[in-house]
Amino acid sequence: MNTAAVHLYESLGFVTLGTAPGAFRHPTLGHVGLRVMWLDLRRPGGATG
Repeated sequence: MNTAAVHLYESLGFVTLGTAPGAFRHPTLGHVGLRVMWLDLRRPGGATG
């Protein structure tokens, strides 16, 4: 897991929705999970759509 990247995204307001275990194969770590992060852009001050 890229801890620095996760902390960066969390500091920007992203939340983790969940993980997909064994989602892809890393060359040295083997099968690793995929973290799904999300930011609600509809919140005040965010973009509208």
